[in-house]
Amino acid sequence: MRLNLPDTASVASLKEFAAAGADVPRENAETREENGLRPEGTATVSLPGFAVGTLAAVPAHGLDPAVECGANGLRSATEAPHTVAIYALGNFRVIRNGVAVPRTAWQSRKARDLLKVLVSRSRPAPRDQLMEVLWPGVDPGKSSNRLSVLLSTVRQVLQPAKDDPQPLLTDGTSVWLDSALVSIDVAEFRSTAISAVEAHRAGRTDAVARMYRAAGLYTGDFLEDDPYADWAQHTVEELRALHQAVLRALIHHCQANGDVDEVVRHTLRLFEDDPYDEQAHLNLIKVLITAGRIGEARRRHDIYRRAMAEIGVEPRAMPALRPRTAALPAWPPAAL
Repeated sequence: MRLNLPDTASVASLKEFAAAGADVPRENAETREENGLRPEGTATVSLPGFAVGTLAAVPAHGLDPAVECGANGLRSATEAPHTVAIYALGNFRVIRNGVAVPRTAWQSRKARDLLKVLVSRSRPAPRDQLMEVLWPGVDPGKSSNRLSVLLSTVRQVLQPAKDDPQPLLTDGTSVWLDSALVSIDVAEFRSTAISAVEAHRAGRTDAVARMYRAAGLYTGDFLEDDPYADWAQHTVEELRALHQAVLRALIHHCQANGDVDEVVRHTLRLFEDDPYDEQAHLNLIKVLITAGRIGEARRRHDIYRRAMAEIGVEPRAMPALRPRTAALPAWPPAAL
């Protein structure tokens, strides 16, 4: 059973403000700069658990008061909690209750980074790992306090209402997002892609639908708008490899069924991930020749030669033209 316990360090550092329902205390200039927080005088972030959806908090989060408090005032206890959707394939976006959360709501670049790290994980993230990712080499005591402040900020952004369930959970040692309250495109793609490839390899009848579903979920590489996040590279490569596995399975299926256009479409998507996949280049050329699409085959061979030249690989020659056959070549292809 998961426990939604308050973060110990956060409570300790903010308890004197709790009774008054005050805003999160402002750090000194040095701490704020290291955490990426906005300068004093900008919009404040209300303390989670004490804000009651006041109008003062609304502009800071870019929300309409009717959305924050409900059409008839504060939400009743029987109303459904906010729905949070996080998109990290392509550009990073957070949608809360159908409304996009603006950058100004975060107050801190590091708070967004913390959420991105949590989104990348398929399991709860230990606090010490989060601290090392966000503040490598910094004294653990100092980074622990910083993490507590960021956790408070993320909680407030994801669920500012006092009585609603919190999407961000912690047990004191690890942090995670509650999948019952938060939908994450990364998690959905990861699970769908794995099940699709497994279904394809097992020859199950639902494999094709699963593969097309997985391919449609991949709307871009992980955090395309944050290409310099070194910690994210492992996740970028992992999800890209899963996407490629799905596309290769779709190519295999379409090729076996003689669907040349779908073979071309999925292969071109494969080249978006890896333009130097020689096996895929050779296969596409062979499929086009077999289908009698000679002009396309020649153009693809020119593209293949240029790609191989870029990585110093000797390209194979264009094969002799053969009469069109009924069946497409098998996947994976033999040498041309």
